[in-house]
Amino acid sequence: MAGRGTRIEIHPVDQQQVAPNHRRDLNMRTINVRTDWRRVVDAWNAGDQQALDDAWNSISDSLGSNHGAYRQVSYIGFGI
Repeated sequence: MAGRGTRIEIHPVDQQQVAPNHRRDLNMRTINVRTDWRRVVDAWNAGDQQALDDAWNSISDSLGSNHGAYRQVSYIGFGI
């Protein structure tokens, strides 16, 4: 990683089942994850869902003012 972190894509949760007037305009986001990446890998490898949730919450906080919209996501893609 050489200090650059790992680039990930964050795709928002599928809102098809949400009433149209309650849907939010959310786009795919990209972010470089540096300090929390080892926590994510270790939690995923151990099958520790709570640790994975905790690590994700820490990462999503760094998304800025709209971070709460990305607490639950459809999937995360790892880029190169």
